Amino acid sequence: MSQAVAEGKERLIPEERPWYSEIDIMEFLGHEPNILYGTLHYYTFDGQKKSTSGKWTGNVDYSKDFHLYVTEWEPDSMRWYIDGNLIHTSVVGIPHTPHYLILNTAVGGAWPGNPDSTTQFPQYHDIDYVRVYQRPGYF
Repeated sequence: MSQAVAEGKERLIPEERPWYSEIDIMEFLGHEPNILYGTLHYYTFDGQKKSTSGKWTGNVDYSKDFHLYVTEWEPDSMRWYIDGNLIHTSVVGIPHTPHYLILNTAVGGAWPGNPDSTTQFPQYHDIDYVRVYQRPGYF
């Protein structure tokens, strides 16, 4: 793990292009235990910040067990899945350079808001395994 990532400064990771993109394989807000998001944040060639995102509402509390989160990233499209269910498909803003893999538990921030009296501490982030596959000829 790089020092920038260890200190929570993942935006300092060097990019091979002049704009920043982020692929969120899975995002989960603790106060919505049955909802997941798959998101791509990117900048257009003229510098506009954009996002494309899908939301999945399941019938389970995703914090209570392990689940299979998948992102299929191809040159012209991306697809996000949870336990075999398609969450989202995008054909815009698809990155064409490798990305760093970051696994983190974030508390607070602009989207979920600051922690309050209902926020549970300590937080745990258990990961059973991570697999990355690459088809020949990609990147």
